[in-house]
Amino acid sequence: MKIMTWNIKGESSLGWNNTYRIDEDKVEKILSCNADILVLTAFVATVGFDNLIKSLKEKEYIWFYRTESGDNGIFIAIKESNDDFKLDLKRLQTKIFAKTTPKDSNAIYSQNDGSNILKVVVPLQGGKDIVVLGFRMKTGEKGKSLEEQYDNERIAFERELLPLITNLNQEIYIVAGDFNNARCLGDLNQPYNEDDYSGYAQKGYNLNYIKDVFDENGFVMADNSNGHSMATHNKFVPDDHIFLRGFSETKVAKVEEVGNLSDHDIVLVDVKI
Repeated sequence: MKIMTWNIKGESSLGWNNTYRIDEDKVEKILSCNADILVLTAFVATVGFDNLIKSLKEKEYIWFYRTESGDNGIFIAIKESNDDFKLDLKRLQTKIFAKTTPKDSNAIYSQNDGSNILKVVVPLQGGKDIVVLGFRMKTGEKGKSLEEQYDNERIAFERELLPLITNLNQEIYIVAGDFNNARCLGDLNQPYNEDDYSGYAQKGYNLNYIKDVFDENGFVMADNSNGHSMATHNKFVPDDHIFLRGFSETKVAKVEEVGNLSDHDIVLVDVKI
């Protein structure tokens, strides 16, 4: 099965206040990846959204999204079945409408404070669940130095994302999205070394630190190419990542170029449960 993530550059559009749209070329690019699970970041409900939904429905996806006017959103779509799993849609609907279940077992959880998060817990036939968490770190605080911005990103990461990836009950877990971590200056096959980032603004929040946190919680970084990161943003910044837990096989991810459709390319990985 395939998993993809893509920042489609909706930014904080209101959907009606500028010319941004989910045009046919974007929809075709998404479908051409033939991903079983897709996570779109910087998502906004705007012109063309209906075509995206129609196209996914025709290919038997289910979908979830969180979007808020004037802010970035997250969109997740999952195929109803593939060679690795078949969704238990009846149990999913029961979980969605069960208002009294604990937060960590709810089918849908989202928040939009220091980062954009959408987490869905989807039951599979056979009794297991698959968790898909879409993530985008907010960035660019006005009036803050670059170092202060990265330090605040780390605070948001530890406050908002970290509790969702520790002490997990679910076996199969996907975290994908735009971490806005800027350059990677250290070997990803080695523990984070502060010396690698000495004198740089992102010494407190960077890809080496992020990977170590996921490693400690049993995840594999799919876009780790023999210790090297993969550029996804503006052709040289490795901002977009996929972290996986509970898969029997994970191939090294690849980056799919998107031309002028976005300033972020797609991260795509093949896995087996």
